[in-house]
Amino acid sequence: MPFFKGKIVLLRQYRHALQDFQYAILRGFGEKEIADADNVDKELEEEIGAKVLKKEKIGTVVADSGMNGNKVSVFWCEVSEPVLKEKYEGIERLKLVTEEEMEEMIANREIDDGFTLSAYCFYQMWKKGTCAADF
Repeated sequence: MPFFKGKIVLLRQYRHALQDFQYAILRGFGEKEIADADNVDKELEEEIGAKVLKKEKIGTVVADSGMNGNKVSVFWCEVSEPVLKEKYEGIERLKLVTEEEMEEMIANREIDDGFTLSAYCFYQMWKKGTCAADF
């Protein structure tokens, strides 16, 4: 859950599996030789040229336990100003949204990415102090 100046950073990115664009938070493939927290730094730098100013692990998601057992760490982070990289990994645009705008996008079915929905849920619980640590 990357935030810049209090707004959530979303990407509108082409997803080949869907053959369509989708709004989602940043994520990437973790490299086994790199710790989860360090992968956060790497992915944010690669995808939006942002530096991580603060971060905290807020949860773990299993995207589809019926198909695989991959566990994905979810981090909240505050980042430096994001920059759109032209034609990088199918990213069409960056969108900075308030929490209210994020919830409107979810309610209007503009956000349907499972990782993004899970991360936002973890973020809300973490913010309230009601999310139990699983790490």
